[in-house]
Amino acid sequence: MTPQALLSCYESVALAAGTMLDAARASEWDQLVAAERKCAESIARLRGGTHPPALSAEAVRRIGTIIQTVLTHEAEIHRLTQQRVAVLEHFLGGAATEKRVARAYRPS
Repeated sequence: MTPQALLSCYESVALAAGTMLDAARASEWDQLVAAERKCAESIARLRGGTHPPALSAEAVRRIGTIIQTVLTHEAEIHRLTQQRVAVLEHFLGGAATEKRVARAYRPS
């Protein structure tokens, strides 16, 4: 993989992570999942590379900035999705309670 191709893969990860964050902020969960797939594909390309190419100091700085951005996005995505999970757990817990109450008071 050339240095430019490597940088391009990192930029694809950052773009997908940004799309994921936008989707999470908008509660667009299907878009979040689609963007996560693109992100995973880019990460797989990075992992599949044979020997990393020699990089210029500028490329190393750029990759470091990209990684920091992706980590920041990931933390915010995690926070937003955990909020959604809590809401769903509350909803599902309430539904389960309703079923138990309905069964308990159902005429025999």
